[in-house]
Amino acid sequence: MSQRAVMVVEDEESQRVSLTEFLAWKGYWVNAFPSGRDAVDWLDSPSARIDAAVVDWHLPGVGGEGVVDAIRRLDARLPIIVASGSPLSAAERRRGQWSCALRKPFSLRKLSDLLGELLEK
Repeated sequence: MSQRAVMVVEDEESQRVSLTEFLAWKGYWVNAFPSGRDAVDWLDSPSARIDAAVVDWHLPGVGGEGVVDAIRRLDARLPIIVASGSPLSAAERRRGQWSCALRKPFSLRKLSDLLGELLEK
């Protein structure tokens, strides 16, 4: 089995670096982006390949919803974990096309367990 690829989209550098290093340590190939625009541009490229994504919902510019939409154009069933430091509105939850949401701060163990469960489905 090939190494699983996880995309991380997080505008806060310290969080992006922590997530990237932790997921790489857990054996994932990680492609991390500091903005939604960078992530969407990469997703539109022929080299884009991911098995799951961790997306900050409240990104400046192209927000989490735009990133999720771009991922769904690639694969409607791909596991997507949305991360947010504030509660998601009822409208956001209703139209959410993600697999699950985590409230920041969250433990890296919780993220690892969740990714493992979602990728086994």
